Amino acid sequence: MSLDAKEAISIRNLIEWLGENGGAVHPTVVFQKVQYGYSAFAESDLPAGTVVASCPFDLVIHVESIQDALLGYYSMKADNGLSENQLMCLYICIYWIIPEEDEKARKLLRHRPYVRNLTPVKSLFTPLYFKDEELDLFRGTNLFGATVERREILHNQWKESLRSIPPEKQHIAERLTWDFYLAASTYLSSRAFPSTLLSSEPSLISTPASYPVLIPGVDLFNHSRAHPVTWEVSQSRSSPGFSISLKENSAASAGTELFNNYGPKPNSSLILGYGFSLENNPDDTIMLKIGGQPTHGAQGLSHEIGRNAANVGALWSSVRAMVEGGPAKDIETDLQTCEILTDMVEDLVSRLPQLRAIPETSKVRQEVITMWKHYVQGQREILASLLAWVKRREGEVMQNAEEAGIQFMVEEDAEENS
Repeated sequence: MSLDAKEAISIRNLIEWLGENGGAVHPTVVFQKVQYGYSAFAESDLPAGTVVASCPFDLVIHVESIQDALLGYYSMKADNGLSENQLMCLYICIYWIIPEEDEKARKLLRHRPYVRNLTPVKSLFTPLYFKDEELDLFRGTNLFGATVERREILHNQWKESLRSIPPEKQHIAERLTWDFYLAASTYLSSRAFPSTLLSSEPSLISTPASYPVLIPGVDLFNHSRAHPVTWEVSQSRSSPGFSISLKENSAASAGTELFNNYGPKPNSSLILGYGFSLENNPDDTIMLKIGGQPTHGAQGLSHEIGRNAANVGALWSSVRAMVEGGPAKDIETDLQTCEILTDMVEDLVSRLPQLRAIPETSKVRQEVITMWKHYVQGQREILASLLAWVKRREGEVMQNAEEAGIQFMVEEDAEENS
C-alpha cells in the first residue's frame, strides 16, 4: 500500500537530508504502508551484501552530540544528574517546543527532518498508549505490572527533568508536557541502539558502560527475527570520520520487504518497547520472582524461563535453597522443591487471562488484540513446558527413592491412617 502524500514527503526529505550530511539510503529502497506504520521494500533486485543504509557518526544522536542544544535551550550543565535516557528525551522534546524559525535552531537543532519523520503518536502501540480496556486484557500477566511500573518510572523522570531546568528557562519547562516526554521516551525505546554498535566490532549487546544512540536512516528498517544482516563501521567516503552501515546478507528480489534484526527479543520486550509482537516467538520468556529468607540467599531473585523450560536449572537451585533440609534428606528436599514449583506454576497459569473472542463492537484495536493473543499464548506454553519439566523431575526423584529402598506415604494414605 502506498504512503500518503505527507508521509512520502517526510521520508523523501529525511533521505535527502541524510544524503546532504554524508549518509545514504540505497536508491532502490522504497517505503510502503504495512500493519505497523511503514516498511522498506526493494524496488528492484538487490544482490547479497548490499548496503541498504548508512549514517555518519557525526549525525548519530547521543548524549555527547546533544550537549550544545541542551545548554542552549535548557541552560543545563553536564553534571545535571539526569540519565542518558532523560537527556535524549529532552533533546527530542526541544523540536516540539522550539519553532523552526528560531535563530538558534538552525545551528543547534540539526535533526529536525529526522524528528519530523518519527511515527505519529496516534500510530504508537506500546502499552503506555493502550486504552484502559486494552491494558485490562493483560491483567494477571507480568506485562501488565511492567507497564504500570514503567509509566510510574517515566513520570518520575519527567518530573525530575522539569526540576533540573533553571528558573530563567521556566518558559521552556512550562511547554515540556508529559505527553511530549512520553512520546520522546517511546521513540527512544523503539528506535535506539546500544552505543556498542559504534565500536570497531559492532555489537547489539549492551554493556554497563553503553548508552542509547539514535541512528537516522538506519532505523527506518523494521525488525525480523534471525534476519541475516551485517553491521559495518568504516571510514566515511562522503564526510570526515566514520560511518555505520546496515548490509543485507541475502539477495532480495524486487518487491521483497527489507528488514533489520534487533537481536533475539521476547514478546514482552517487543510489545513494551516497540509496540508489536511475533506469533510463536521462539525467544519468548517469562520472568519468575523467587522469595525466601535472606539467609538462604534466594530473596528477590528473578529467573527468566524460556520455551521448553530453558534456564530452569537456576530456578530449581534457588527454590531448593529455600527448602529446609541437608544432605541426609536430599530426596525429601527434591520432592518438596517439586511441590513448591508445581504450586507456583499452577498459580501463575490460573492468573493468566483466558483467550477469548473480542466483540467487534469493542473499542479494543485489532493490533492490540493480536499482541495480546501472541503474548498470552506464549506465556501459557512456557509455563506448560515448565510444569512438564517439574513432573518429569518428580518422577526421577521417586524412581531414585525406590531404587534406594525409601518409601513415601502419599497424601491419600496419610489421610486414611490419621
